[in-house]
Amino acid sequence: MDLELLHIMCKQDTRNGFNEFKRVIDINLFTFDLNVKEDLLNQLSQGLCSRTVKEFVTNNNLSNKQLEYLSIVIEYYKAIAIKTAENYSRRFL
Repeated sequence: MDLELLHIMCKQDTRNGFNEFKRVIDINLFTFDLNVKEDLLNQLSQGLCSRTVKEFVTNNNLSNKQLEYLSIVIEYYKAIAIKTAENYSRRFL
């Protein structure tokens, strides 16, 4: 398992997910309130790093320890994305 590639892909996925979060807020399609914020945060956390997981699970025969490490790294990047999205959305509430 290539750890450097794992972190690079997670960073890219996190950045793309956050940029999509920002785009939805910035286009003002919906009135931004707490319900919309929670829905957007749920969408962000559910779709985050799915490309990375698919890449590593399908192309590698990962052991249990490697799968645990993969999930820890993904949770780390999800926490960063959620915190950043919450900070960004504060100015719109």
